[in-house]
Amino acid sequence: MDAELTKRLHATRLTQGEVRALAGHLPPTDEELHQLIESLVTAADEDGVPALMFAMVAGGRRIEARVLPGVLPLLKELNAVVVVALQARGEVAEKLMAAIESGILGWEREAVLLLIAGWICVQGDPERELPSHLIPKARSLARDVRGGWEASLPLFALAQITGDQGLQKVLEDLIPPPPPGVIQTTLEYLIERPAADPLGGLPEQMDRVLASGAPLRRAVAKVGRNDPCPCGSGKKYKKCCFEKDQERLHHSSEIAGITTEELEAMPEPFLTREKIEEMRGPKLARLRIEMLAPALQATLLERLAVFQQTDALLAAWEKVPWRADLFSAWDHCVFEMAQSGRRDAVERLMALHRPPADQEDAPLNARLLLLRDRPEEFLRLIEEVLLRSLEEPNNLDYVDAACSLAEGHLPGLGTFVARGAACIASPIDAEILFESIAKVRDQLNLPPEDPGEWMLDRLFEMPEELDEQTREDLATARRQMDAAAAEATRLRTQLTETRVQLERQERLAVRNKPASATTVVPAQASDAALAELRHRIDELKTALKQRHTERNALRRELREVLKEKADFQNPPAKVLPDTAAAVAVDCEEEALLESEQTPLQTVRLPVFPGRFAQTLESFPTNVARSALRLIGELAAGEPSAFVGVRRLRLRHDVCRARVAKDYRLFFKLQPATLEILDMINRRDFEKWLKTLG
Repeated sequence: MDAELTKRLHATRLTQGEVRALAGHLPPTDEELHQLIESLVTAADEDGVPALMFAMVAGGRRIEARVLPGVLPLLKELNAVVVVALQARGEVAEKLMAAIESGILGWEREAVLLLIAGWICVQGDPERELPSHLIPKARSLARDVRGGWEASLPLFALAQITGDQGLQKVLEDLIPPPPPGVIQTTLEYLIERPAADPLGGLPEQMDRVLASGAPLRRAVAKVGRNDPCPCGSGKKYKKCCFEKDQERLHHSSEIAGITTEELEAMPEPFLTREKIEEMRGPKLARLRIEMLAPALQATLLERLAVFQQTDALLAAWEKVPWRADLFSAWDHCVFEMAQSGRRDAVERLMALHRPPADQEDAPLNARLLLLRDRPEEFLRLIEEVLLRSLEEPNNLDYVDAACSLAEGHLPGLGTFVARGAACIASPIDAEILFESIAKVRDQLNLPPEDPGEWMLDRLFEMPEELDEQTREDLATARRQMDAAAAEATRLRTQLTETRVQLERQERLAVRNKPASATTVVPAQASDAALAELRHRIDELKTALKQRHTERNALRRELREVLKEKADFQNPPAKVLPDTAAAVAVDCEEEALLESEQTPLQTVRLPVFPGRFAQTLESFPTNVARSALRLIGELAAGEPSAFVGVRRLRLRHDVCRARVAKDYRLFFKLQPATLEILDMINRRDFEKWLKTLG
């Protein structure tokens, strides 16, 4: 790849003017351009790929559908994802589905790409059929997002343009449908505008903003122009390193003393749990787990499993020595790999860190996956699990067994086992079981409502704490829900019978097609009968939809009451308005210096005051653990531990760090030691400050 072009790609800001200028520097042939795309995708270049894609659009260059699965995960902004998907040519819908099935895009992007794939087939190319797994995937995604508007709105729009009643019902079960105007706005924003003006979402020119997102920290310490140069040359700063530092300053990052290039080359020492959780698949796969703080390694492993970055996940596990605190992450990774049917990955994870004698500790779905080609042992394990649940009333392994069967290679058997298990399950476990059943129905594109769902409405007891009026209202709502369910069943039966009649009439109409003018009257009568049956079917569909809507609203009402019951029985800690707390926060801010750049720290030996053990014992266990973990990272010089550390105005040698939101750790940075001074609740900050003075 041309180094000069790569540098230009990275220097290009996403404005209309700059991407149009970049378009003139692209390789002249499509083959060279495709090689450039492949090299950027291989390098997981999240800066170069968006610039190249917009430049190709600006220059009228063809984006081949075959590159979409590799390119789409590297686009940071949703606007770029939409533009590239709409401008691609070839088997676009199929390649969009391949990108979605990879599991590395995230829910919002998956929903938008499903909408675009559906739009291409329905309106962009009406002769093209929808991919067979598009609607099942949309239904499954609707259940996963559970009403999040960022993903739900594109799915509602997809249901509208495809006319799929199953997807519409799944969505309406989870969230009230948006007004039609909102869906039209969604289509305009995600389809019509980007299709008509692909560069319209980019600014014409870049505002004078250095960066968005996290605040920038100076990559160079602030030095007066006439001060001695920090490099030790003896010259004035303006005659020595000033120019060089000014250039470095233009590459400042969110980490003090570090440029964007340095942070990109080595992000691991500066990562926090929140930053890792915000990353997507390709960027996660590039992280070197051995350079992460041990406390963050489990988070990375779990995120790699969620994004189905299997190769990177296995490579990371090979580099991490087994520790007891990683068992939960290992269990999560094994479960996710088994859920996606990756037997090879499950076997590798089991071989890496779990000896064969301890395989019973692995998730049940993984153990069943490993026995799939040994039916006798497979059935024996299922039987052992179910018998154990029969013998031990509090053993809930039967829920895992039913879900593993339903979501594995025996969905039919699993569905019927899950229905039976729901009869004895708690309300929460019953909902989990019916979620597994719903996934099966989504995959098979069956009607969303399972015949056994009536059990869910019978599993909830009437809350005892309700007053008589509320109890009566709730009982009325339940009776109405039962009536709506019965009416829905009756309408569904009538709809099925009417459809059968329509099919019979259509076959007869084709068979008795009039051959001469003498048979015109019977033909007209037949057409009238067909029209009446179709009208009747439309009426039944409308009525059935109304019953479903009523029932779902009543069910949500019932669950809200039950949630109130749970909140009543387990009230959260009461938080009263406390002006003293607000005053304490203001006092703390006034007592602290501004954040400053934090140079890389050396390793220091922690030194504790005499009564620090008693101090920790006075705090909740999780707070004490967080404090000790932070002290260890500060002593080790971990850069991420120093993010947010500030010095006191009163005593510049005293530093303050936050612990578990409401607690504060105070310490001094000595040349060879980390001197711990005290730890307090933030409410006591003013009092503690007076003792320090």
